[in-house]
Amino acid sequence: MPTTQRVLHTDSDNHKVVLHSEIVNKRLIRQFVTYNRYPDIKYEYLTSFHAACLILLGVELERCYIPEIRVRMFEKAHAALRDRNRRLRIMRYLRTRHPKLFQQFALEHCQRVGAVADAFNPEGRVEIEIAGEKQTHEGPVLNRPIICRSCLIKKIVFVSAYIAELNLGFTKGYTPYKPNIIFEELSIRNAVFGMAFDLRKVLCQGQVYFREKVAFKSMVHCMYAEFYGEVIFEECFFQNGADFGKATFHKNFRIYDCEFSCSTYFRNSNFKKDGWFLRPIFRKVDFAHAHFGKRCHITNISAEEIDFYATMFCKTLFLSPSTKNSGRAIRSIDFQDTTVEGKLACDFRYLEPRKGEPVIKPHRIALGIDEPPVKKKKRQDYWQEAQKQYAWLKEQYRKQGRYEDEDNAHWWASECARKGRKAVAGGGWLWHPLALTAVWWFLLCKAVWRNAHSAVVRRFLRFGLAKFKKDQIQPWRETSL
Repeated sequence: MPTTQRVLHTDSDNHKVVLHSEIVNKRLIRQFVTYNRYPDIKYEYLTSFHAACLILLGVELERCYIPEIRVRMFEKAHAALRDRNRRLRIMRYLRTRHPKLFQQFALEHCQRVGAVADAFNPEGRVEIEIAGEKQTHEGPVLNRPIICRSCLIKKIVFVSAYIAELNLGFTKGYTPYKPNIIFEELSIRNAVFGMAFDLRKVLCQGQVYFREKVAFKSMVHCMYAEFYGEVIFEECFFQNGADFGKATFHKNFRIYDCEFSCSTYFRNSNFKKDGWFLRPIFRKVDFAHAHFGKRCHITNISAEEIDFYATMFCKTLFLSPSTKNSGRAIRSIDFQDTTVEGKLACDFRYLEPRKGEPVIKPHRIALGIDEPPVKKKKRQDYWQEAQKQYAWLKEQYRKQGRYEDEDNAHWWASECARKGRKAVAGGGWLWHPLALTAVWWFLLCKAVWRNAHSAVVRRFLRFGLAKFKKDQIQPWRETSL
């Protein structure tokens, strides 16, 4: 059967995406796509219009190539499916060209078609709650989840829309599994995601933009994702946090004026270029074992807790808190096993204790302000870790010739060392025997009092107790006649 080939894309590793068209008697019979990265898979070629029709019918797309997913396609598909004649032509096309996808809803055809009216509303109104404030979102409303498995997508664009669910992530148990790949662009502006936003193990070859007050009502999952283009989050709101664990960013990663109401994770993430975190509001942000190949700018940040456990900074780390808040913008920070090969651009006045409340996490735990993460570990054991982190800060300032900050960090390191020695001395060999002796004497007296049947013994004990109380009377409390 004669076929024609056309190259659609070439990825960053020079793998080609090729469209194959089978033609008989000048009539197009079938189209499929191959990708050199996964040569054993043939992807069905779906037009953007028919992909939108299948999504409105509640179909999960599997091993498909989709030119684009945007709001305009859903508007056209919604209008076509509600027209009887056009709907029949669409069903005939799907049954002949894409029989596997058609079988997913063939048995429930009437129910699926009847539910299309509620699947999309081009002029909808949705009440949402953002940062404790109720707001009304006006615009296109998509009430059907967008679920893709092992698909190739040219671009995804949503503007001023409410999306119930965007699920492009890895599904456990789905075999053979290949990641979803977005070749050109993932652009979201002024949109709201309701139930889920999942990009686990997704490969984004192009740019990724989230701008103009994008709201995520559920947890954002981007674990193991790989971004080859620039990633920008600007004026976004994350109601249930985000997880970028083990994600790889090949170009710059930028967060501007974003708010995270729950914990945010960048554990084991790899930033090969610059990482910019400008004016963010975090509840807890975790950079444990993260790797920054270039500079890391964390400026004007507000955070209850920052965790830099075993984080690697190959160049400069810029760190400064927000100046808008009257209190301390950085409440707690942990530098345990942190490595900065360049320089730490941060004034010690942002990290030193103020009004009896320190910023360094182990120091806070040792004073009893925060709870220890490991229950078996005693509070006094954290004095040594606090001393170690202040000494590390002292060394960072010494390299830069900032002697005033070096002296202040050295003083607090010495103070933590002194407190640590005092805690060990007070809680060592002397305190425990005395405490055990006092407890033993109390239990003995209690047992004698309960078991004493002799009146002499009772009288003796009462006499001793009365004499003891008389000796305890202070002279300035005695009244003279």
